[in-house]
Amino acid sequence: CFIHQKSKQKLEVVKETNVASQSKLSLVCKICDVKEKNEQIILSVYNLLLGGMSNCLLMKNVREKNNLCYHIGSYYYRLDGTLIINSGITIGSFDKALEIIKKTLDDISFGKFTLKELENAKMEYLADLARIDESNGNICEYVYGREVFNSLSVEEKINLIKKITKEDIMRVAKKVQIVTGYLLEGVDNGI
Repeated sequence: CFIHQKSKQKLEVVKETNVASQSKLSLVCKICDVKEKNEQIILSVYNLLLGGMSNCLLMKNVREKNNLCYHIGSYYYRLDGTLIINSGITIGSFDKALEIIKKTLDDISFGKFTLKELENAKMEYLADLARIDESNGNICEYVYGREVFNSLSVEEKINLIKKITKEDIMRVAKKVQIVTGYLLEGVDNGI
């Protein structure tokens, strides 16, 4: 099912089906007006809080509280200003799962998350930074970012992460909007 949303219009849904034990849902969120490197760091923490770590808000809300998915997560792509939410949802639960995902996005923008959840996301990012020198791939990615995109140093990132507030997360959350998506609805083959 293809989904597209223009500003505040209702999402349009076109369904595709496949014989499978679950449905696959991907939502693309556009992130508007991110100009400063500081905001990219804040968005990285926002992503961890939303769906980028095992104890994220999407996992709590969609899976643990409502038992609507097998997995769910989000990925922030800073180079093109998008955030992707992927999930394997229970067959027939698309409407409810989408509603909860949208509510989770809204809740973050209104500050409906705890300081402990924010601290967990910040600690996860700090731990990721501490692991940069553990693999050649991480080192190459870091050096590439520094050289090509003039990204911040590890020390600069650490200092910024430690200063991120709930208000910072709320501010960047308001810039995230679902714009398109895809649902491959699973259907039971009767076996």
